[in-house]
Amino acid sequence: MRTIIPIVEGQGEVTAVPVLLRKLLWAQGVYDVAIPRPINAHGSGGLARRLERFVELAQRDPRCDGVMVVQDGEGECPKELARGYVARVRDSFLKHPVAVVIARCMYEAWLVASVPTIMPGVAPLEGDPEALGDPKAWLDAQMRPGRAYKETTDQESMTADLDPELARTCRSFRRLESALDFLLDCIRTDKTGISPDPSATSGKDAGSGSG
Repeated sequence: MRTIIPIVEGQGEVTAVPVLLRKLLWAQGVYDVAIPRPINAHGSGGLARRLERFVELAQRDPRCDGVMVVQDGEGECPKELARGYVARVRDSFLKHPVAVVIARCMYEAWLVASVPTIMPGVAPLEGDPEALGDPKAWLDAQMRPGRAYKETTDQESMTADLDPELARTCRSFRRLESALDFLLDCIRTDKTGISPDPSATSGKDAGSGSG
């Protein structure tokens, strides 16, 4: 069994990202790639400060065949943030392929895009989910009376109901799928490398969203 180890920024993603990646793998008929519990950076600041250390920890795991870094952009240009991370990883310990995915704004934008399957009866958002200033607040407003959206309790269950076809309206979600395909190709061909390509200046693999 080959293994992709995620590195995420918070507790909500610790449980949600494996659910999402398995959903995407199984949709492709890929059942021989495992997604273990991610490395938790305990905040985007922690991930930014210690990126190289987290990547090294993942790569030294004896199960590791690939690494995926997933972080919210939260107002930063996803392309520039991803390129900066890639430049740092390229010059550090690199034994297995690494892919960097920056969700434009927040992971929750992907949930907003799929709200018809996550919250049946809630009207879909009109417009681009990634253009929302605060997708968490939008989800919170759709919760039933007396309930508030909480990453640690809702992100995993909502991800389980996410429809990738709907989530693909988000450019950074399509970037996630591209990054996963990159890792799968590297694993199958015993190659290493980094995505997005450090030498790319345009194209679908040059970043994770509009910047």
